[in-house]
Parts: sequence; structure tokens; C-alpha cells
Amino acid sequence: MIVLDRFSGEEAVLVGDEGPFRVPRSALPPNAREGDVLVPADGRYLPDPAKTAQRRAAMRARLRRLTGQTHRSP
Repeated sequence: MIVLDRFSGEEAVLVGDEGPFRVPRSALPPNAREGDVLVPADGRYLPDPAKTAQRRAAMRARLRRLTGQTHRSP
């Protein structure tokens, strides 16, 4: 899995199974956001909305468990 960690100037920092690496910001579509799960495609990286939503939901659930919240707050 490759995740967009952050932007740093004209570069994007991605984190994959082998650790962090940098690519030109132009290798991502303009609507890419930090935390997006990305799929490599022809020298570019495209967001995978379904995997991104799944990852974000899992992270929210983990945070609720860590903070002792057992239900969603409004």
C-alpha cells in the first residue's frame, strides 16, 4: 500500500511497504490529499477512493479504542 504522507514544496512524500520516498508533485492529480491511498499507474500515482475510505474508517476506529470511546460522538 502506498499512502500520501505530505507535500514538501514541489515534492510529495509517499510511504510504501519499503518506507518513505519522494516523487514530484506533478506525479499526483491536483485533487490528491494527505492520507490518500495511491495506486501507481504509468509513472503517476492515482488515488484509490475505496481503499482510502476503508483506511480512514479503520484509523478512526483505532483512535476511538485508544481514547476509550465506545461510540461515535455527533
